[in-house]
Amino acid sequence: MANKKRLLNLSLIILVILGIASLGHVIYSKSHPQVDYRPVPKTNLANVVKKSDLIIVAEVKQSNLKQKNFDKLPATSYQVTVKQVLKGTATTGQKLNLYKAGAQKHRTGGYILYQGDKIPQAQHTYLFVLEKRQGKWYAGTPSTMQVATKAKIKQVQTYLK
Repeated sequence: MANKKRLLNLSLIILVILGIASLGHVIYSKSHPQVDYRPVPKTNLANVVKKSDLIIVAEVKQSNLKQKNFDKLPATSYQVTVKQVLKGTATTGQKLNLYKAGAQKHRTGGYILYQGDKIPQAQHTYLFVLEKRQGKWYAGTPSTMQVATKAKIKQVQTYLK
């Protein structure tokens, strides 16, 4: 009888340890999300600029977390406020919803992104090179969203000439 009690206690201790370990793994995975990088389609900024429908400098206000598939990678919706228009029809101060390639995996908390790409951060200003797809503004490859520096804006303006 004493051996059965010991065995039962030992089994319960092992189950508790396994439960804590698996919970710890889930918490760690959510707090340290993994990124699944995908190969970038062959593009260059000059060609992307020429094919674009709208080029803006805009501040990201928020992610709407809506996802949509345009290509091989899911895209996430963002609300932005236009600060400058380099090509296309938009006005300064206008709020736009756009989709940026890359998304968070809801189950694991990790991300799917093109190699070298980043998730847009709220309250940061970026240069977006957009095309209209399925009635939505879309920034596909890493070159279609970059930190808005004077040098990068000037480079894009030279491609527009």
